[in-house]
Amino acid sequence: MNKIWKIRKPHPQLQLKFSRELDIHPLISQLLINRGVTSLREARSFLRADLSCLHEPFKIKDMERAVIRLKKAKHRKEKVLIFSDYDCDGITACVLLKSTLHQIGIPAIHYIPHRINEGYGLNESITAIVKEKKIDLLISVDCGVTAFDEIAALNKIGCDTIVIDHHQPKKGRLPAALAIINPKRDDCSYQFKELASVGLVYKLSQALTGDNLLSELDLVALGTISDVMTLNGENRVLVKEGLKQIAESDRPGIKALLEVCRLKDKDISV
Repeated sequence: MNKIWKIRKPHPQLQLKFSRELDIHPLISQLLINRGVTSLREARSFLRADLSCLHEPFKIKDMERAVIRLKKAKHRKEKVLIFSDYDCDGITACVLLKSTLHQIGIPAIHYIPHRINEGYGLNESITAIVKEKKIDLLISVDCGVTAFDEIAALNKIGCDTIVIDHHQPKKGRLPAALAIINPKRDDCSYQFKELASVGLVYKLSQALTGDNLLSELDLVALGTISDVMTLNGENRVLVKEGLKQIAESDRPGIKALLEVCRLKDKDISV
């Protein structure tokens, strides 16, 4: 089969500017331009890709509301339940959130639905689970942004809900949760829209602890890559730093994965 090569139009002036200011080869400059990088700030961030390039977590809509509610839960010694998806993004997000909450003094419990028997997301049995376990605050992770009926039912029994979900809202509508952390909602002006749910949990963890939580980035990288997220912007930073943590991780699960994939003591890539 004959291939038709479509060559992007070069941008000599911008190419020259990048090469001079960043001390890089013109070919590298043009590759950056081809990938949609059009300013020196973006180019520096792309090439440096370190934690200083991350955006302020409180710029995400409802982040402050979520932090305030969680601090209230700690003060009141309330029961908190994390309800996550069963895929790699959901599970790594659940582990990271539970670890962070325990770190700040909230002994949260978790629930992961059975893939076959229960299916994806919050379902009608969630109110019974909340009642049985006497839950005051439910945090849905990697699901919940379209769970209108389920969250309305939780509101009726007096259980607050925080939704952390990277999926597209349904026709712009949002459920009546106390806080919805999702940069894809229409009223969120956060600069980077393509974080996985584990990336959003990482931003919440940053907001709660004031720390970059470097040792937790193995989870963030694993969930981000497994969910096939775009590897630019903040994802590029989180995965770059997270791959280093995967190589050095003490987590039994990650060590077992490296062993079975024959990657022990080797360079870890996406």
